[in-house]
Amino acid sequence: MNILIVSKCPTHPTTAGNRMLILSYAELLKRQGHDIHFLFVSSRPLSKINAANAIESREKTRSYWKDRFHEYKLTTIENILYTLRYQYRRRFCKYWGVDDEYPSGLGKFTERLQQQQHFDACIVNYIYLSKLLKYITIPKVAIFTHDYYTFKDVLTDTPHCDKALMPNEEAKGLKRAKYIFAMQEDEATIFHALSPKSKIYINYSYYNYVSQPIAKNHNIVFLSGSNNYNINGLQWFIENIWHTVIDKVPDAKLLIGGAICKAITNASNQPGIELQGLINDISAFYAQGNIAINPTYQGTGLKIKTFEAISMSKVTIVHPHSTIGIYKKDSAPLLSSANPEDWVSFILKIWKNPIYIEKIKKEDEHYIAEMNTFIESQYRAFLQD
Repeated sequence: MNILIVSKCPTHPTTAGNRMLILSYAELLKRQGHDIHFLFVSSRPLSKINAANAIESREKTRSYWKDRFHEYKLTTIENILYTLRYQYRRRFCKYWGVDDEYPSGLGKFTERLQQQQHFDACIVNYIYLSKLLKYITIPKVAIFTHDYYTFKDVLTDTPHCDKALMPNEEAKGLKRAKYIFAMQEDEATIFHALSPKSKIYINYSYYNYVSQPIAKNHNIVFLSGSNNYNINGLQWFIENIWHTVIDKVPDAKLLIGGAICKAITNASNQPGIELQGLINDISAFYAQGNIAINPTYQGTGLKIKTFEAISMSKVTIVHPHSTIGIYKKDSAPLLSSANPEDWVSFILKIWKNPIYIEKIKKEDEHYIAEMNTFIESQYRAFLQD
């Protein structure tokens, strides 16, 4: 099949979870034998600081997709309207409109592209571009949701949460699609209630399992982006768990990688904490320790760091929040608790027992293989329906 992916989010460099998710399912579809095109919907950054990053992302994304890269650039008027709506929502409205970010010219542009390429299917990323489904004639279309936004301000305890929606607004966007990809089980349940006639698939995210040897050290690894939920979770871990661990195991190290390092520079002043910055080789980063953590206790969407750590054959310790909606939650190879004392106990047990580490590694491999098989079946079901 000839398939078009539409997104405001670039795929490269893969420094954020949403970029990785889009790239992973694009590559999965390629492996299934489909021809994949990427339509990038680009807008002018709201600040000069973001401008350089936006240019880099666009060029690296274009380089990856080559002749399968297409771009819709927001016009000056569309950029102005988007900026005004954004500022208005931020200052005066508690909830957003599902079409606030939709550029009015995108439908005609995509239809012209369809006349040239004759796509069989289209996957539109994020509900904020769902209005596109009203204007295109591609035979099979789906929304790839990434997240849900109904009362997100309440769910995340963020009074002025960007893009939080009322239920009727999210339902408006979802009902435009016969097919919807939900990132996890709890979201699928919500989407079914909001759009009961849509067919809901759960796609999680595809991961390649990486077998790594047992590290002969007392290192803990945490790789993360810089959003506030990740920062808050890491601070909770450092304040409530890490200081006890370092007291009991003086040579222990907490190795932190990713964009979060720029937001927590003071953490490097604390005992045993090492900030490694942006990571080019994810596998090499995880190979530095046997334990990976995901202490995030807020937010919605897919628990990317949880899956990623399992796929790197780590013994993974998480806050219960970071198990919500994951594949086969009850049998996932995770240690989970909201109690700091339990975390300390978990960590000490792991470091004292190499046999336990090997056991978890085997469970990790089985879990990832089973989840990937399920994900592949979801995309086949969508394309064959």
